[in-house]
Amino acid sequence: MKRLYTYIVLLAAAAMGLSSCEYEFDNGSLTKETSIYVEGRLSNSDTNVIRIVKTLPYNMKVAAKDSAALNVTAVSSLELLRDGSGQQVFYADEAVGSVPKGSYYTVGAFHPGEKVTLKAGMEGVKKVSAETVIPQDVNWEYEVAEAISEADAHNVFHITISFDNAPDTDEFYGIQVEVRSNVTFYNEDGTVNPYYGQDYIYALNPPVDDSDDDIESIMAGEGDSHVFEYENIYLCDDSSLRTGRNTIAYDAKLWGPYYYFGMARTKGGDDRDSGKPVKVRTLQEYRVTLYSLSRELYRWYASQYNARYNPLAELGLCPPSFAYGNIKNGIGCFAGVCGTSSGWIVINDNWVDIDKALYY
Repeated sequence: MKRLYTYIVLLAAAAMGLSSCEYEFDNGSLTKETSIYVEGRLSNSDTNVIRIVKTLPYNMKVAAKDSAALNVTAVSSLELLRDGSGQQVFYADEAVGSVPKGSYYTVGAFHPGEKVTLKAGMEGVKKVSAETVIPQDVNWEYEVAEAISEADAHNVFHITISFDNAPDTDEFYGIQVEVRSNVTFYNEDGTVNPYYGQDYIYALNPPVDDSDDDIESIMAGEGDSHVFEYENIYLCDDSSLRTGRNTIAYDAKLWGPYYYFGMARTKGGDDRDSGKPVKVRTLQEYRVTLYSLSRELYRWYASQYNARYNPLAELGLCPPSFAYGNIKNGIGCFAGVCGTSSGWIVINDNWVDIDKALYY
């Protein structure tokens, strides 16, 4: 897969040396009418957010006092059906937990196999509709173990994820491994000072290099799977997966936090020696999540990825973006996803005595 990609880029570069390509794009159609944009990813989580806004012509002049018109979210009609039955939808006048202000949301998980239909209207624009099916849950298991290595053995972990691929259907999968890190300083005056202030979460992704052992090559196998990373999730279709059990394994480096002791001192003390930490606790946990995506969501993510990372467009050899959407009479994507998580599991829980000589 990487060799083919390199060949295409080299071919494109050679073509650029022989001729220059120039494209003209007619944006006139963008000025003719407004429409409704919908973005919703319904899942088996407890709260699901649906964003519905009105689009405006890109060259429309709006006075500062009318700037609120640039973000119209109030609908004139809204209907959400689950297998034909109505689902209550709420509107967030203010931010509510993970729900942004101006968004619509539902309470309660959607279930695998449910057909979900959305119909929405706004004043002055065509009504839109879309539907999706919540994908099936996946039978899977995982293992995260410290890798045996001569260098950085305590920081390298071997990740193994096995799952069953359904026969005779097109399936789409996503894999995400996250690490949650929390550093807490315990000061000599008895106070406690969290360094980060809250948990710091990052994706524990494998290094992407020129070897054949990176996760893209592993997930693509010998076939034609389109494997890419989007929003810290590795995504692929099942064109290269066998029916039944499949295993993906790779090594990833766990980065330890950097202790900046000067930030750990408590405030307000006149004595320079007061409030200095004497112990520090580092708690690191990991979480593995396997996603089963609907075809609509996979195609939406793929189109977003292609629009952002398209070297041929940068060379002027093709249009700069690829559009996809499943909103009838509108723009955007209304899709289903089912995720199963391991929950947070402790990797490291270390206490360290701090040498006060570090401050002098």
